[in-house]
Amino acid sequence: MLSDLQAALLETEARLREQTAMNDGTEIKLARRLHAMAKRMAPQGTLRHRTLRRSLRLAAATQDAGLRGLKRELGKDRRIARLRGRPVPGSLDDQYQRWLALHVPGTKALEDMRTAWLTWRQRPLISVVLGVHADTPELRATIASVQAQAYGNWEICDALTAAGGEFVLLLEPGSALQPHALFALVSFLQKHPDADVIYADEDRITQSGRRGDPQFKPDWSPDLLLSCNYLGEPVLVRRELVSRAGGLRPELDEGGHHDLYLRVTELAREVGHVDDVLETRPDGVPAARDRAETGQAAIADALHRRDRAGRVEQGEAPGHFHVRYQIQGNPSVGIIIPTRDRVEALRACIESIETKSSWRNVTITIVDNDSKNPETLQYLDGFRHRVIQYPGAFNYSRIINTAARQVDAEHLLFLNNDMVVITPDWIEAMLEHSQRPEVGVVGARLLFPTGIPQHEGIALMRPGPGNLNMGLPLIRDVVAVTGACTMVRHTVFDEVHGMDETLVVAFGDVDFCMRVHARGYWIVYTPHAQLYHEESTSRGLLNPAHDAQIFCARWGAMGEQHDPFLSRHILYPNPLGLRLE
Repeated sequence: MLSDLQAALLETEARLREQTAMNDGTEIKLARRLHAMAKRMAPQGTLRHRTLRRSLRLAAATQDAGLRGLKRELGKDRRIARLRGRPVPGSLDDQYQRWLALHVPGTKALEDMRTAWLTWRQRPLISVVLGVHADTPELRATIASVQAQAYGNWEICDALTAAGGEFVLLLEPGSALQPHALFALVSFLQKHPDADVIYADEDRITQSGRRGDPQFKPDWSPDLLLSCNYLGEPVLVRRELVSRAGGLRPELDEGGHHDLYLRVTELAREVGHVDDVLETRPDGVPAARDRAETGQAAIADALHRRDRAGRVEQGEAPGHFHVRYQIQGNPSVGIIIPTRDRVEALRACIESIETKSSWRNVTITIVDNDSKNPETLQYLDGFRHRVIQYPGAFNYSRIINTAARQVDAEHLLFLNNDMVVITPDWIEAMLEHSQRPEVGVVGARLLFPTGIPQHEGIALMRPGPGNLNMGLPLIRDVVAVTGACTMVRHTVFDEVHGMDETLVVAFGDVDFCMRVHARGYWIVYTPHAQLYHEESTSRGLLNPAHDAQIFCARWGAMGEQHDPFLSRHILYPNPLGLRLE
């Protein structure tokens, strides 16, 4: 039901764009001017932008079918809103208070937990390690939170060496476990007996004195752990693994936990995530200098253990880091750019690649899909790089596949014709990850000409694939990246048989990434490759219902697809909204 409604919605939104995107003359020029004006007045991702899109859709429905069409579209909006579980308006703090009211277990639920765990097959002893600290009110409150646990098989230790449990959990004085925390963590073990590391979400006591600032974490993301200690607390680790990893290194001080998590996850059979807020930590962070120095050393040691040549740079915020891998050899990169007319955009794209890019082992291939403009044809006739002709109806996936078969390069780089290079080492930044055997696809950071982020990874969320503007310039794992700027090893592209040609215009890039991920590869986003992106200047913003239906049939209805890197509690990430249902 939901996928049918959304497919119809996509078809309605695309109708007017389809009428202008394939025509020449005064109408398309006017449409482009209006589109540019709309982008300036209502940047993508803002409430004004969503309101404008909705208004245009309702206007198109009214023009097509009068008042009856308008009523039909308004009815769809109401039904989709109900199905989406859209949160009520309010600040994030207000939303989180409502989230807590829905998710914090009550007295009866906790009593049920106190007896339920006794029937479990796995009931490991948990050693809660507090370290050696003076007796303070904060320490007593932390101990009281352990004593209140619904799961009863635990002990409190003041050092790792004294821990006798099968699992250990490091807890800082002042932090408080929620009463169901150990129950939820051990409950995960019942279905995942091979899990050696299990972590959960957390929040803070804010300045207002109540719980806030929720940290809804992604599932296991090794690249994000190299960028910051996103595991945080609470983290349950098998004690035998801690011993094999060498235990805590006290000389790393604040970076000690990050260092330990890097080492134990290297040895773990499975790293699990409980997507529930199980710990509340006090407001405030350690000194930026301490975290920066010790965290950087922990990550550098991890690269050395893994035999990965590279350097670790400080990030823009305390506790954030950038791993810059050394490129091995001189790999070849084949840039593939589909185009049709709009020679001014293509010319700017090519000139920026030629004049700004520092990587030299590059070939450029233009795939021309029936350009008609004389100026475009003249430019392509004198083009100093390769031009492939692709006549006939537009099919993005088939265009990419056709070109890939004719490009002899170790790495393929698919690029829209409306891109302009910002960072000279953008190709190197992508190669750093594309060369890694465990990585399948790499995406870049794309900005609108105004400087507003346009793409920072793709998330699967209602109403469908969209940009995940996390606002954090960190290398991390994502479920997909946009085909507007994508790098992939040629061998990986061939392994999954390229793009699916039944996806003609939309969803092909997301589908490609998800098929690559299903083969066991990671999809990596790097903020160090930056380009300006006009977005769909040649073809318009087309999202045919046909493509949406194929995508949903393969990967599930919108809102039901699993995105391991976006918490199920997040309804939309920019601006952050919580799912209240």
